[in-house]
Amino acid sequence: DADERSKYIFLMLFYWQDNYLSVYHFLDSLNIGKTSFTNTSHQLEIELENSNIGISYTRKEGYFLTGAEIEIRAKLITLILEDLVIDGDDFLYRYFLIKEKIGFDDFKEVSETILKFLKKYAISLVENRLKEFSYIFFLLLPRLRKVCKEIENKIDQKLLIGTKEYAFSKEILSHFGIENQEAIIYISSWLLGSALGNINDQGSDYQRIYEMTEHIVQRFEMLSGVRFKDKTPIIQRLYSHFRPVYYRLCFHLPIINNLYEKIIQEYSAIYMIVEEMMRPFADSLEMTIPKEEIAFLSMHFASYLQEYDETIVQQKVGVIVCPNGIGSSAIIYNELKSMFPDFILLGPMETNELFKTKQNYDIIFATSSNIRLFTLKKPIYFVNPIMTNKEKIQLTYEIYNGKKLPMRAQNVQDILQIVDKYSGIEHKDKLKQEIQNYFHQELSTSEDCRIEKGEKSLKELLKPEYVQTQVPARSWEEALYFAATPLIEREIITRGYIDTIIRMTRTEGAFYVLMDKVALVHSKPNDGALQLGLGLSVLSESIDIVDKPVKYILTLSALDNKQHLKAMAELVSLLEREQFFEMLDKENSPQKIYDWILDRID
Repeated sequence: DADERSKYIFLMLFYWQDNYLSVYHFLDSLNIGKTSFTNTSHQLEIELENSNIGISYTRKEGYFLTGAEIEIRAKLITLILEDLVIDGDDFLYRYFLIKEKIGFDDFKEVSETILKFLKKYAISLVENRLKEFSYIFFLLLPRLRKVCKEIENKIDQKLLIGTKEYAFSKEILSHFGIENQEAIIYISSWLLGSALGNINDQGSDYQRIYEMTEHIVQRFEMLSGVRFKDKTPIIQRLYSHFRPVYYRLCFHLPIINNLYEKIIQEYSAIYMIVEEMMRPFADSLEMTIPKEEIAFLSMHFASYLQEYDETIVQQKVGVIVCPNGIGSSAIIYNELKSMFPDFILLGPMETNELFKTKQNYDIIFATSSNIRLFTLKKPIYFVNPIMTNKEKIQLTYEIYNGKKLPMRAQNVQDILQIVDKYSGIEHKDKLKQEIQNYFHQELSTSEDCRIEKGEKSLKELLKPEYVQTQVPARSWEEALYFAATPLIEREIITRGYIDTIIRMTRTEGAFYVLMDKVALVHSKPNDGALQLGLGLSVLSESIDIVDKPVKYILTLSALDNKQHLKAMAELVSLLEREQFFEMLDKENSPQKIYDWILDRID
């Protein structure tokens, strides 16, 4: 079809970069006429524009790709990952190797060499990743022979030289006669971007990336109003996931996260906070971080927030089987752990690994169908890595009740027939859907379904009486007390809540300063938070809190790590607007300030 022809043309332009390609080469390879070629190549040009890649033609050089080499390589990787990860189909690439007489046997030989060196350096790729790596590496080989300074200068090489991925890349490229440093850096970074970091494997890049991870967790705490009881295990867990993110971002390596839209929908507040959390990192790289990466990190922070309140009551043992690697594995584990906190969850693991395990387990959660699983004679539940509320309700009910939800499509049909018997129905499909939604909503409020309560908005946390303007303060301690006064007087927080924050400031610094002149003052719920609430105070003059100037103080009282997140996401959107601060500086009426805020978030 047209999409496959478009991909084929790109593969020809990519692989045969040193060959003269005329229109007749494309017509012969694709077995199409000039009109079809013109239409397809035009479609490809439009698609490539999004990556700042073009297609040029000269009589001397024929057709060739133009643009940054790093983006051209990223496009190839994206195409292969989309086909192999999402569709699981490598037909086009096998066909390309055979049709272009490149040699499928040569490809097999390269794949075997890759596997040999991976084993030598104890680098493991999950079952589906090895095939992707082999195709990408094989098709990249002609381009890796040329030096590309734009890639070589992307990262401090000292970070890589002590890693086993660097040693692997250097040896395998040498095996194929490639000695240039840029190629070694690119392949090693690509590998690092494909595998989880190991907190116990403290190589040359460990200290730098660990410090970045610490900063990210601290910034999340600032923006979300959350204070983790013990940050160390969270930083250690996030390190293993952020390390590959770091290398993917540095080298514009794509991640295929076809669930990111679901993540944004299900965890919209956390997504907005994480997006703002990563802004300084994006600025340092002079790039916009892809939504897929933001969604990937959002899932991990959603998991950490769930575990904060987790009760350690473990009964059943479930094993998670996921053959698709880092992203899907982490996501499905986090989803299931939040839904079934009383389960011990093993994995995620590959299918072959499950058959080797000696661990006892009660049920299997699988992300894809595999007939071999049924031979294990255990209950099997097939799940999506990101589930809608309806899917969560269905799965939770089945697990805890051992049967399907009592509400099924035919029940709705029975109701429609009864209604239609005594009155006409103009829009049967719409009525059917609404009845189904109604019953699902009823089920979602039941205790058995264990779906958490909705998050509160900024409108529900902030009140006009919590807003103060032109607040005088002679010291930062006084500023914090004055800013908290409306909440203390209305018994939203205790005075001890602010005492605790002042003590922490003296030992930890002004951890709550979000940005220039803005502080989101908060502590743990058990330090004196009595009700949900948010105060807003504008000082008459800026004051330094441990060498950080502050004029706008937001005092947050949160009862857990979840209910206030929507409000924090809305607050983050306000903090991005200059008009917000201009309004605060000019307006003296708390009611008008409150109304202005509500108009911008509704």
